[in-house]
Amino acid sequence: MVPQPWTGVVASLRGALMRRLRGTPHATAAAPATAWEQAASRRRRVLLLSIALSALGAASLLGHSQTLSDQLALRIAQVALYTLLFAWVTAGFVTALMGFAVQLRGDPHALSAAGVAHRPIHTDARTAIVMPICNEQVSAVFAGLRATCESLAATGASRLFDIYLLSDTSDPSLRAAELAAWG
Repeated sequence: MVPQPWTGVVASLRGALMRRLRGTPHATAAAPATAWEQAASRRRRVLLLSIALSALGAASLLGHSQTLSDQLALRIAQVALYTLLFAWVTAGFVTALMGFAVQLRGDPHALSAAGVAHRPIHTDARTAIVMPICNEQVSAVFAGLRATCESLAATGASRLFDIYLLSDTSDPSLRAAELAAWG
């Protein structure tokens, strides 16, 4: 995809509307869409169509179930708000449903490390390992940290890692035990 500068919401919508009215394609539309872009576009259309149909159906049911009254503006506001909130809930539901379907059948467009060549970490690279602790059993936390350090030492790459302990412990005796275990 060719990056496009952000011009703001209004300018972007105006530009898209003008391109559609004139029939001119977007700058990124010149290149043919890849398989994952086609799949993403299809998924977005299904999501938006599902949300729109569900919200319109719910709005129609609510609108027809209400009695006609003198407060037409109030009735319209109620249906509009109901439709908006129903669409919001439906968006979450349909997203979860689509995610469940992808989990069941798999996704050929998912990112995977299978085709990536694994190279050793560069000797100048540094990685921070941060262990948070807050009023916890000191021996259990440091046993896990020790196991991590021993695992790193077994790989021979322990010099590439920095270990940090972040303590929010409020108990003075636990704080002293943490300092003693760290030292």
